[in-house]
Parts: sequence; C-alpha cells; structure tokens
Amino acid sequence: MPSKTEQVADVLEREAGRLSPGERVSSVEALTDRLGVSIGTVIRGVDLAISRGVPLDRLRGPEGGYFRSPQPGGNGGHPHENDSQSAADSALAQAHRVLEQIELLIAMLERHNRRPCD
Repeated sequence: MPSKTEQVADVLEREAGRLSPGERVSSVEALTDRLGVSIGTVIRGVDLAISRGVPLDRLRGPEGGYFRSPQPGGNGGHPHENDSQSAADSALAQAHRVLEQIELLIAMLERHNRRPCD
C-alpha cells in the first residue's frame, strides 16, 4: 500500500494529467481534507510529484496555489546544471517548503479567528 505522501503525489499526477497548462490543481487545504493528511504530508506529496516529473508550479499570493506547468517537473522543467547548484536548490526548496507550511498555518489561523463565536 502506498504511503500517504505517495497517495498525495498520485492524486496530483492524475489531476495534472487532466488539466491544461495554467489550470489549478486541488489546494493544499482541499487535499488535507479529502485525503485526511497533514499539510506537511501534502507539501511532501507535491515535492514527490514534481520529482516524478509531474508538471506543477507554485504561484504565491492571495490567488496562489499549485498549477499545471507547461513543462514536466514544474518550474519550467530545467534540470540542475551541476552538483553545487543542485545542493543550493535543494536547500532553497526546503526553505520554501517551510515557508509554505508557515503561510498555510497563518491563513488557517486567520480564518479560524474570523469565525463567529457560538
């Protein structure tokens, strides 16, 4: 049985296969709800999907999210040119994942704080 991270990657791969470049895949929050997994698992699933060659890109901001990329592997599909660049990109990608998780948690807290009290 595939891990939860692999399940997320599989869902994203199927979604991206049905979409045209520029169309949005399910949001991180929708995937956490639908699959019953954590935000971190969804982010790891996105990374796994991209490493498998699933064409996904991320757009930041209020209208942000993950979108079908025109190139396999997301982010234009450009391979790393050398090992030092690859290591730097890996560290940067990890920092981006942490930032994404923080941004999602902040958004969830803001929505929670706007709910009326019972």
